[in-house]
Amino acid sequence: MILAIDIGNTQATLGALDGDRVAHSWRLSTRAPRTADEQAVFLRGCFDLDGVDPRGFTDAVIGSVVTHLTPVYAAACERLFGRAPLIVNGHTPMPVRNGYADPAAVGVDRLANAVAGVRRYGCPLIVVDFGTAITLDVISADNVYLGGVIAPGPDLMAKSLSSGTSRLPRIVIEKPASAIGRHTRDSVNAGVFYGIAGAVESLVVRISRELGVSACKTVATGGLAPRFAPEIAAISACEPFLTLFGLKEIQEYQSRAHA
Repeated sequence: MILAIDIGNTQATLGALDGDRVAHSWRLSTRAPRTADEQAVFLRGCFDLDGVDPRGFTDAVIGSVVTHLTPVYAAACERLFGRAPLIVNGHTPMPVRNGYADPAAVGVDRLANAVAGVRRYGCPLIVVDFGTAITLDVISADNVYLGGVIAPGPDLMAKSLSSGTSRLPRIVIEKPASAIGRHTRDSVNAGVFYGIAGAVESLVVRISRELGVSACKTVATGGLAPRFAPEIAAISACEPFLTLFGLKEIQEYQSRAHA
């Protein structure tokens, strides 16, 4: 098995990946500061909880958008496994060519999504990641990561409405019963939820037009993908763990290159 770790702004998602199967997965908050030793204890606790023997991992790979947490998780992995994990960045060789204007500036999670998405669905391709931020990542027909879109996710939008006004409440966004809110909370919920769904639908159309295709294949991922994907006609597949599989494929690509 390979341990893939996707360190995001709100949570770190960890997966024990066995081939094309997620044998186990865990989510840890990235808000609480921890030392490497403490992080190793948390990781070991996750493994013990599900009866996973750390000796069963052949490799570990980390993709992180939270710079100060990367060495913490890396040291914790080295403590547990006795070897350093692969830390993916914008210059790491991978099966998709990084065509971003500044290759080092693109989020590793976005590149991982591109790698796993192309392997499963081919290209051209759009990958929509529903998380703290919503990203749309675009891969050209000749397998080049072009870039994409970054927009606020539902929690950020709801928080902004609440903090920027005097009377709008802070709510958790769920699928609304109706687009017509009959109460203030319902109105905020409908505005954020369907506003995001409509924005993604519109962006897919615009990006497809720029790529010169009628309707580019579009895949959804991220923790909130199952909530939004069914409401967006342009999305044809939903894979919540796509980022982890992308990290795994980058790690395996590196291993083959150094074999």
